[in-house]
Amino acid sequence: MVQPKTGAQTDLIIGRNSVMEALRAGRAIDSLLVARGDRSGSISRI
Repeated sequence: MVQPKTGAQTDLIIGRNSVMEALRAGRAIDSLLVARGDRSGSISRI
């Protein structure tokens, strides 16, 4: 297992629904990575 470097930011949200919940809660998101492929469904709302 790789340990993050001291002082490195480790806030990470994984999953479409988790990202949607964070946005609804007003949490700021700096970067968003989206895999290539189908863009229909809940990903289109993000």
